[in-house]
Amino acid sequence: MNIRSVKKKDSAQVIKLIQDVVNAEFAPQEKEAYPMDDVLDLPASYQGRRDAFFVMSDGPQTIVGTCGVKNEGNGVGLIRRVFVRPSHRREGVAERLVRHSIQFAKNQGYRVLQVRTTSAMKAAIALLYKVGFQERATLEVGRLKMLKLTYNCKED
Repeated sequence: MNIRSVKKKDSAQVIKLIQDVVNAEFAPQEKEAYPMDDVLDLPASYQGRRDAFFVMSDGPQTIVGTCGVKNEGNGVGLIRRVFVRPSHRREGVAERLVRHSIQFAKNQGYRVLQVRTTSAMKAAIALLYKVGFQERATLEVGRLKMLKLTYNCKED
């Protein structure tokens, strides 16, 4: 499996992968917390010089995972859209994508990477801790607990 930047021709497959996971696994309040606007137009949403959207493919056609990096300004990048096809979970796909995104962020000169997620995403949170993210803030939004985790790109 290899990681590469998303191409326009990947858009339909990426949208389907993300929508399928969201529809099957997210509670209604989580769906509201994560609108799909950026996914519906990937090339436009991740076209900034310090933005990227990566996919991992299993062969030439099948995308099995995604991860985006978005410039938030002031040396801060936001990791978004870490999704893995259910048939490829527990194979290291998400970890490879996140580590690839960390390296991209370091190469782009980011100081910090952030992830915003819900407490329901236990496997994702465990992975983020494993690769070096730390919890920085929590926020209760109705019945939803939002977490902000950060990674210091200047350490190592």
